[in-house]
Amino acid sequence: MALVFEGDNCRLYFGTYGADKKERYQIRYYDHKGKRVTKFVSKKHHKNALAYAKEVDQQLNQASRIDNATLTLGGVMKKFIAELEQRVENYRNDVKYGDKMSPATFKKTQVHLKHILFADIKSTQPSALAQMEITSITPSKVVQFQQDLKKRIAPVTVNAVVNCLGRAMSFFVMEEIIMTNPCREVRPLQEDEPQQGYTPTMEEVVKVANSFDVDQAPEDRWKYVLVKLCAETGVRISEALALQWKAIRNDVISIERAVVQGEVGKTKTAGSTRKLKISPSLASAFKQLRLQSMRTDFVFANAEGNLLSASDVLKQVLRPACKRAGVRDFGWHGLRRAWVTNQFNRGIREDHVQTLAGHAPGSKVTRATYNKVREEDVLRDDYVVELPS
Repeated sequence: MALVFEGDNCRLYFGTYGADKKERYQIRYYDHKGKRVTKFVSKKHHKNALAYAKEVDQQLNQASRIDNATLTLGGVMKKFIAELEQRVENYRNDVKYGDKMSPATFKKTQVHLKHILFADIKSTQPSALAQMEITSITPSKVVQFQQDLKKRIAPVTVNAVVNCLGRAMSFFVMEEIIMTNPCREVRPLQEDEPQQGYTPTMEEVVKVANSFDVDQAPEDRWKYVLVKLCAETGVRISEALALQWKAIRNDVISIERAVVQGEVGKTKTAGSTRKLKISPSLASAFKQLRLQSMRTDFVFANAEGNLLSASDVLKQVLRPACKRAGVRDFGWHGLRRAWVTNQFNRGIREDHVQTLAGHAPGSKVTRATYNKVREEDVLRDDYVVELPS
């Protein structure tokens, strides 16, 4: 799908649509009630689709010609959302130029926008902020909005919502709807230190992996392979769940995609795309799983062949395994931290650990956040210093 025309109020696209895969023009705009309209250009206007789109844009421009001082935040926010939707289209079509946004990021942004536009995230009642004239929104009113949010949601989420509002306001400055961004003067709330879950020892990881009896319960083989994959390679659970059979070549796997909120897309960062060598036992486990798996592109899928989510496999796979093994409960990220810690304990070069983990070389995150030093590890006789008498 290609963007043919972008006016002040509407866009014209050309691409293949419908079950018949026919090439058509599609026009998108918001009507006078603020409802989004998406429709195909009729046969009557098909040959002159560009002229037709420009005419529609002019009509909409005349209908919406209104002094900026009377525009509400809720009203103009439609233009910002349309801009975000275009970025998602750019991402999906992998366009060379233009801003992009992953579908997963857009879903998170939609939640933040709900906090901005509605009195409650589950309500359809417009918020006080959404009903304000956008030119009347001052830093003090943004601070009041921030404090109101603080009564309902955690500071880290409040900051994310206000940051989203700030990005929208910057967009409106560029659109010349407002002169300055009122969010620039607002300080973020103090956030609590993020609490990491438990990081297991390698002995505990082994117990969890060995808690699966695939001979007695072959239907659980995929669960065992998933845990073994994450434990032996340190891949993110989002990367593991997006793994396809074609990415496995004997003892090498290619990490190229990730699944977040049901959407398969690029890995977390460009540096996260990598190849990993796997153990002979894991390679064998993949081959056995392939023999009994459904005809699907993905290694890990449910009975219907659909992708699994991280929360699904946490509840169905990892937590029950921890309980069976009699070890303290931990999550998928705990498994990843255990792998990084084990690599450092084995004396593997830091830049190699970073590359294997999908971190950028030189990243401070790998050692500072993932490497865990336990109290019992440093309570050793050979670490004791005694001055000679």
